[in-house]
Amino acid sequence: INKAKVLEGQHRRMAWFGSAGIGWSSLSWMTVKVQLDTHSPLYRNTETQALTSQVGQLVGGFTFALPWGIALDVGLSENVFKETSPDETFHFAFRKGF
Repeated sequence: INKAKVLEGQHRRMAWFGSAGIGWSSLSWMTVKVQLDTHSPLYRNTETQALTSQVGQLVGGFTFALPWGIALDVGLSENVFKETSPDETFHFAFRKGF
């Protein structure tokens, strides 16, 4: 049972989420990645389009293999549906596997 007080009575009981992605590594030191993330509206009966619309983000980027098993991820996210998620988001990460 939802006990949230923010926008009380406007929450949807259920929402669907989906994500699909693909990566391609034609070079041993670089991988190209694309991913689509989406979910159905989380609220109903509000005047804010971002809360009552389906959300979709398209993410694209690269992973670069660096020395000593370190990877550098560089990515850019763009909203697919107008005004429902951040317009652009940048992603940078250094990773090291153990």
